[in-house]
Amino acid sequence: MFVPLAAIPALLQTAVVVAEDQHFYEHHGVDWPARVAALSLDIRERSAIRGASSITEQVVRMVHPRPRNCGHAGRGLRGCPPGRPGCQRRGS
Repeated sequence: MFVPLAAIPALLQTAVVVAEDQHFYEHHGVDWPARVAALSLDIRERSAIRGASSITEQVVRMVHPRPRNCGHAGRGLRGCPPGRPGCQRRGS
């Protein structure tokens, strides 16, 4: 379902940006410092603890799903519902 941006309250828009991509207005689609910090934490903890996808990257993955979205970083099959186009389960 498409909802025009103008129909979404400004406070909700701000809340999403603050929660999902604090540097949204400062980078050009990829927040490299956040990516480096997330990678550093994941390596130190030896587990996928923190992600670093910008809002732009999240939208691209929703619009153009690829098999790598399913089960990456040891997260199992979360985000890979049965029958989702372009999304394959491990072992398929």
